Amino acid sequence: VSEWGHLAELQPITTPEEGRRYVARVRQIPGAIRAEIDLLADGFVARRVTTAESARRVKAMIDGELARPLPEWPLLAPAAAAHPDWPKDQLDAFRAELGAAVAEVRPALVEFGRFIDDVLADGVRGEGESGVVNLPDGLPCYRSQIRVYTSLSRSPKEIHAIGLAEVARINKEMQVLGKRLFGSDDLAAILRRLREDRSLYFDTPAEILGAAEAGLQAARAKIPDYFGILPKAPCEVREIPDYEAPFTHIGYYRHPIPGGVKPGEYFVNTYRPETRPRFEARVLAIHESIPGHHLQLAIAQELPATPAFRKHAEQNVFVEGWALYTEDLAEEMGLYESDLDRMGKLSFAAWRASRLVVDTGIHAFGWSRAEGERFMA
Repeated sequence: VSEWGHLAELQPITTPEEGRRYVARVRQIPGAIRAEIDLLADGFVARRVTTAESARRVKAMIDGELARPLPEWPLLAPAAAAHPDWPKDQLDAFRAELGAAVAEVRPALVEFGRFIDDVLADGVRGEGESGVVNLPDGLPCYRSQIRVYTSLSRSPKEIHAIGLAEVARINKEMQVLGKRLFGSDDLAAILRRLREDRSLYFDTPAEILGAAEAGLQAARAKIPDYFGILPKAPCEVREIPDYEAPFTHIGYYRHPIPGGVKPGEYFVNTYRPETRPRFEARVLAIHESIPGHHLQLAIAQELPATPAFRKHAEQNVFVEGWALYTEDLAEEMGLYESDLDRMGKLSFAAWRASRLVVDTGIHAFGWSRAEGERFMA
């Protein structure tokens, strides 16, 4: 649902022909939804079913979209564009055809929601069966995903051990930094302060956006001193749309559309600002924008002699590996302006290391969701 909401932003519509192509894509959405229902039904028969939590979240997204009046659906946003250079009859036709196409999506979403309620409700994996290890051929599937995401043939046991070692290392660094910041090297006290001190959290969406912009501007000013090749496309801060914000990450990046059509975009989540730490704002901006994903992906888009498949194929281990590297580089660049910023960097590192432990625990060793939550606490 959230990806369809971005379709209008991702596909340029500057001519009547591009408008017709957009309408054609929207017309494919009901079929895609029903194909997904069929696949889930096949999985239900084969005992390859999702988790209760995943089903709940998808149903909440569907219900939220269905509660929104159709004229407010993001898919319909292009109909509001003026397009003064289009012939009136073609503009009228585009708006009418798009409205009809978007209207056809609604019944398919209703059908999807009904399927979740009527079919999946009694067949999803429960609290103690969250991992893919509980599915037929689950462990071989998980091992293959390790290879896909890391390019390495590491076992779940090895990755679990790496995660535990990294958590221990990062905890020691947090103790040293916590002593400087809070006057205590007691890890529990440091974590409690980071979680409970309200002054360390944002109050408004505007504050979050301001911190994101400040991080981007600080990096933009220093980046020419560290890199000889810089992207031509700018990077701009965007707020994650409200229909997506409750269900998605704290931030993400979308690469530009070449030719000046669209800039690179650093999307930041402002939903429930009181839950967003101020001390993580700087490292998040570094990771998602400059010198992180924007520098990497925008430059790839602009390489003249590189085949298109290499510009657009994103190997996760490299894409995320680059962004993690820049979190360390940012220290050399002077982008962390305080020890709180540095604590945010360690907080991100601890979160990722913990996920190595919890992901393998759940999907390879049969941990329950509650066991994973206890480890992350």
